[in-house]
Amino acid sequence: MVQELNKTIMVVEDEENIASIIKSSLEAAGFKVVTALMSDQAYQYLNDVDHVDGVWLDHYLLGLSGLDFVKKIRADKDWQHLPIFVISNSEDEEMKKEYLQLSIVKYYTKADNELGLIVKEVAKYFKDVK
Repeated sequence: MVQELNKTIMVVEDEENIASIIKSSLEAAGFKVVTALMSDQAYQYLNDVDHVDGVWLDHYLLGLSGLDFVKKIRADKDWQHLPIFVISNSEDEEMKKEYLQLSIVKYYTKADNELGLIVKEVAKYFKDVK
């Protein structure tokens, strides 16, 4: 039986089939999951839902990029400390550096990390911070 983490993760991914796979994997690890296909939708969702404990964020999105989304969140006093995990196809070191300067938890390159490993690390993060 999977231990319920009592944590809600918002998955921001513009490809519905990928978002669905990520959602299933996170739910199997004990998370509650909400999804958004665009950064604007995700930002609105943050302001409409009861509580979001963290964000699983793709960089390449319709509308604002993941980087612009993080900048917008960090400028909002209600969300400036929200844990964000960026999962991207890009290996651009400058972009990765920009994300890290915005205090994301971790930047994952999809090609170098299996979904299951990322999910385990996200779960460990929330178990450790309680």
